Parts: sequence; structure tokens; C-alpha cells
Amino acid sequence: MIDYIFKNCYCFILYFILIAYLTIFGITIFYHGDLEKMVTLMDDEQKLVYKMIRKERLQHYLNGLGAGVVLSLPTLYFIKNKTSKVCASGIVLMMTAAIVYYLQPKTTFMIKHLKSQEQKEAWMIVSRNFIKKKMAGVLLGLVLYTGLSIMRN
Repeated sequence: MIDYIFKNCYCFILYFILIAYLTIFGITIFYHGDLEKMVTLMDDEQKLVYKMIRKERLQHYLNGLGAGVVLSLPTLYFIKNKTSKVCASGIVLMMTAAIVYYLQPKTTFMIKHLKSQEQKEAWMIVSRNFIKKKMAGVLLGLVLYTGLSIMRN
């Protein structure tokens, strides 16, 4: 199994990242009560700020995807093995999207606009839950890929 993982290292990394992203997205679709509670605690001005922040962050992510597409194209040309080519391009795409997202300057952060202690505590719950979703995605990615590798051998 270990031999299989190392022979297909590019694909292991890509599958791992994809499963993590999909898990985070899936959990957020089905469990977003923490975000709903947070929004109910906001006044109208805070809701506008929150909407602006979400729009800005989406734009940052789309910028990252665009940069990832541009940077992954040479990988498709230079790598000859078809499987490695697709997997390496996927890694470049996903990693570039994440790096660009985190490096782009943010105009503001929601925590700066929260007024009450109850709002701040609700925001901390949202933040902690997002970290838990990331951890669940990483663990699921690792377990699924390892399981599939064992079944394949």
C-alpha cells in the first residue's frame, strides 16, 4: 500500500485536497446553524458588512482559481504521463487558489464589527466549527484514500 501511495504521489495529494474541500463544503451545506444564529444576532448595518465580506472573499477565491488555471496549464504541457499530468495540474490549481485567497488583503474582518459579547461568542463558535470542518475534511481525505489504496492492492 505504501508503495502504491508513493508511486501515485501527485494523485494522492490531489485526492486528499479534493476530498477535504468537498467535505468542508458538504458539511457547511447541511450544517450551518451556527452561521444562521450569528446572522440573527446582527443588526442591519452588520448584515450589510457581512454580505460585503462574503462577496469580497468569494472574489478572492475566484481570483485564486483563475490564477490556478493559468499556472496549471504549463503542467499539462510539460508532464508526459497522463495521470501525473492531470493530478499535478489539479494540485497546482487547488494550492494556487488557496494561497492567493489567503494572501490577498482583506478590507475588514467581521470581528471588528461585532458589538455585543453574545455576537462575539457566536462568531467564535462559527470560527471553531469551521476549523472542525477543515479537520474533518483532512481526516476523511486521509482515511478514504488509504482505504481505497488498500482495496486496490
